[in-house]
Amino acid sequence: MIILDRNPAALIRDLWKASRPLSLSLALYATSVPAALAYRDGILLPGMESRGWLLLALVTIAGLAIQGATNFINDFFECGQKAAPPSTRMIRFLGKEREAFSVLVFMAGLACFGLAGLIGLYLVATGSRHLLWVGALGLAGGYGYTGEPVVYKRFALGAILSFVLMGPLMNLGAWLGYGGALSWRPLLLSLPVSLLIPAMMFSNEIRDVERDAAMGIRTLTVRLGRRAGLALYDLLLLGSFVLALLLPLAGSVPKTALAALAALPLAFRARARVATGRRDAIPATNILHLSFGALWIAGIALG
Repeated sequence: MIILDRNPAALIRDLWKASRPLSLSLALYATSVPAALAYRDGILLPGMESRGWLLLALVTIAGLAIQGATNFINDFFECGQKAAPPSTRMIRFLGKEREAFSVLVFMAGLACFGLAGLIGLYLVATGSRHLLWVGALGLAGGYGYTGEPVVYKRFALGAILSFVLMGPLMNLGAWLGYGGALSWRPLLLSLPVSLLIPAMMFSNEIRDVERDAAMGIRTLTVRLGRRAGLALYDLLLLGSFVLALLLPLAGSVPKTALAALAALPLAFRARARVATGRRDAIPATNILHLSFGALWIAGIALG
């Protein structure tokens, strides 16, 4: 059976590529840091009663759905599905003739936003009312990253808003979803991991600064210059590791969270690749985020 000029296996494979699965770690960590804190505070009880498991599953799925939706919408508007074979079937959609698979990617994005929204409404109805505005901002921000007519990426806000949306905002939303009270604490304790999110954005901007400038894509690095972009990248990495040292020493998290400092060699490795514009600069920064975040979360939960 052929669907949109692809067999079912190829269709699933190409949709999986369009979701950019490696980036889903951003949402996974943005829901896991608050989960570790809620577990330590007894909000998600040590015995993990049935409702605790339900909340953990729902919040995690909602976070992944928002991230996946954002990726699908970005793929649609920026034609990111270049690796997929072109479709011969065209559909007029949003005022243009588009490949049928591209339209499917857009609809997949809307479906993911819808799933996150439904979970959010359930969590609002059974928990904190504050989650309503947090969730609404998250949905709007996820679409507006590259979704027409907003596209705040055009205004050099990509790195900044990626930090706000996938860092403090999603961490706060997850904390409220788990049953925590409105507080600055989960925002502060998520910062070491959250600061690496815009670092990943800068690793991309720095590598592509000449190409983006030639194409008229006004990223923050294009506007400020490559040297300034690299300086901001350095400050973000420094901020992550300084906070990973100070917060455990101050008693805000268990001392076992100091294990995140073991990722320091990966930070030097990523920085060297970003500074020289190597093609593996982005994967190197992503590996740093994955390793650092896993150690930080485990240190909080197991300490």
